[in-house]
Amino acid sequence: PEEKLAPFAHRPDDRMPGVPVKYATVCERNGHAMPAMVTAYDGRPIKLAGNPNHPLSPFGCSDVFLQAETLSLYDPYRARWARRRSTRSGKLENVGQSPEEGWNGFYNWCRDTFDGTTPGGQIAVLHEPTSSPTFAALKDIWAQQNPGIKFYAWTPVNRDNEIQGARLLYEQYPCRWTYKLKKAKRIVALGSDFLTDRADSLKLASDWAANRRSCDQGEMSRMYVIEPSMTSTGSVADHRLPLPASLIPAVAATMVQMLGFGEAKMDYSLPDKARAFVQAMVEDLKATGDDVVVIAGPGMPAEVHAMAVEISGKLGD
Repeated sequence: PEEKLAPFAHRPDDRMPGVPVKYATVCERNGHAMPAMVTAYDGRPIKLAGNPNHPLSPFGCSDVFLQAETLSLYDPYRARWARRRSTRSGKLENVGQSPEEGWNGFYNWCRDTFDGTTPGGQIAVLHEPTSSPTFAALKDIWAQQNPGIKFYAWTPVNRDNEIQGARLLYEQYPCRWTYKLKKAKRIVALGSDFLTDRADSLKLASDWAANRRSCDQGEMSRMYVIEPSMTSTGSVADHRLPLPASLIPAVAATMVQMLGFGEAKMDYSLPDKARAFVQAMVEDLKATGDDVVVIAGPGMPAEVHAMAVEISGKLGD
């Protein structure tokens, strides 16, 4: 369609045409706030980079996912129209005769639904994982006005096993793990590409690299990676064991047994080569004594996450 450009009728204050404006913000990734520095021309963001003043983006570095966030702002498939699922066909259909009419209809529906008269047990809200304080405050308001309302956080790529692992250890206090690799003498990755696939991967990569620079003083860290396929983390490992994902829980259980931390309730069966690898790795961890970090990948069962944190807690700092 034909589009026409027109200048501002009233130019915004403190803005010069063609002069970029930078500001700090955050982008959420699976419930984690990622620091970002945005460059915008005439109110239109064109580039996202890391925030050098935030610890999660050391030196202002960023990854491919943060860079790609710019494309989401100009995605032609972004929702422009309020939609609902037809009770007859089961397909999604637009609400109203225009986007404006559709959104007005949605606002009216929200006003009538969340006015406190609808039984809370009949209302369910599905949303993406978020750590936003504003969203948490809105949930509290909804819950007060609509007792019994249910909230469900879901995303197709998630870290639910990590949270379930926390519940196994701390029961009523589920949490997310954070790792300090600057002082780690030994790092074990169980199906984890932690240098690239975590929300805090930039900081982990920076801390890991800083510890590797100490090789001139003879104190370089050592990393073991056990994974089913090659990853960025596996490519820089000191010792790497390719192993099917189905056998990695047995590796974690064997580590717990060999370290004398108890007996895990799962199969210990491992090929001879893998058992020899784990035996040598455990002996190295015992000799190190402390500053050991074990990281399980998001695809590992909750029990593996719990065992990894247990080992880190008893051998770590």
